[in-house]
Amino acid sequence: MTRTRRALAILITWLLCAASITLTPAQTTAGIYSAELTTNAESELLHHLAGNVTLLSTGAKHTYTLSPASSAALLINPLSTTKLTLDNIDLQAMGDVTLLSDSISGAEILIHNGANLTQTNTTDDFRVGDDTRRGRLIVKDTGTSLTASRVTLAESGASAQSGSSSIFIYDSAQATMQSLKVYDGSMQVYGGASLDVLSNLSFTIGGNDPDDRAFFSLNNAGTTLTANGAITVGGSTTTSGDAWFSIRDNATANIKYITVNQTGTASVTTGATLTTNPSLLIRVQGGQFIIDGGTVNDNSTLGPRLSDSGQATIDNAGTFNTIEPIEIQDATLHLADGTISTPDIVFDDVNADFQFDTGTLHFTTDKTITPGNAHKLNIATLTAGKNLQVTGTLTHETNLNVNGGNINATTLLIGEDDAVTTTVDSGAAL
Repeated sequence: MTRTRRALAILITWLLCAASITLTPAQTTAGIYSAELTTNAESELLHHLAGNVTLLSTGAKHTYTLSPASSAALLINPLSTTKLTLDNIDLQAMGDVTLLSDSISGAEILIHNGANLTQTNTTDDFRVGDDTRRGRLIVKDTGTSLTASRVTLAESGASAQSGSSSIFIYDSAQATMQSLKVYDGSMQVYGGASLDVLSNLSFTIGGNDPDDRAFFSLNNAGTTLTANGAITVGGSTTTSGDAWFSIRDNATANIKYITVNQTGTASVTTGATLTTNPSLLIRVQGGQFIIDGGTVNDNSTLGPRLSDSGQATIDNAGTFNTIEPIEIQDATLHLADGTISTPDIVFDDVNADFQFDTGTLHFTTDKTITPGNAHKLNIATLTAGKNLQVTGTLTHETNLNVNGGNINATTLLIGEDDAVTTTVDSGAAL
């Protein structure tokens, strides 16, 4: 063996087995990560790595390019804990990226301190964990970014390690993904970070296996989500595992539309805002949609629809604004404490239910109250805390009892039937 080959063999052994390695641009050349110096025929980098590796730039930012002979640009698949840290560098991965580990701590990539990881091919996969092995991805700090293609957090399937894989994006970091599927595990975006999901492909939270537990949260003021595709919360079957989509603490999400299936829960809480695209809608198909102190603006031309025993709840001064009527099929819309502003509420099924505890029911156009819809809307008697507001003409063709609540309308018309009355009790307002 020549001296050069012997030196390279020693270097590869050191890279794969050392407990802690720091590679600076001066120590890392194109040859070290070229196809002919990989650990197997698939040209995978850091395959079965036993220790921790840091790629960093101590001065001007350095660029690393992974250009494998096959599809795998970066595969961390160790039998023990492994961590790859990117510190103030640009890393371009021309192929798939996979984080898998049989260990309790899992395989991890940390991108921080202005580092950038970019997948150059929009059809490549970026996998963090699967149905049996763990993975963790952390993207943090101002100036740090991740540009990934088809991101999957844990494949759907029964697993003793269910829910243990995770993705964290925080402290003003930026992430851009072509598509995102959170089948199992936790993904959290917070601390002023931003996430853009570009493709019209589905943005999925929740798998179909009963053991799947998927959680996605968007937290804190300045934290944003922009999604160009449909968000689906919950698997497609009644036996799917639970899934949660949470926007809270003044975070902001602008999405195309969202569907909440039977095992899914979507919540907009504590000052957060969710706004939908003008062309599509909110569907609650058996799941739970909760607006608890947050604001949802449905700008769709189709209007929100509740079905399949789903429930939407507005509570703690939450606000639900729609530009088209809300359609209720075999489902429940519950105004516990907050405001619903809509042109109308349409009951399309005998099991359609509207519950009105306290808050403001605001019709944004003319509204006629009949004996039938007064009962369905729970407004025949407006007790304390119940407010009926109409921007336009309110025509009532049945008796209304304002008993501690109030009615606010641009114009109030009483039907021609002499028996129709409006009763205003003490403490009420008209």
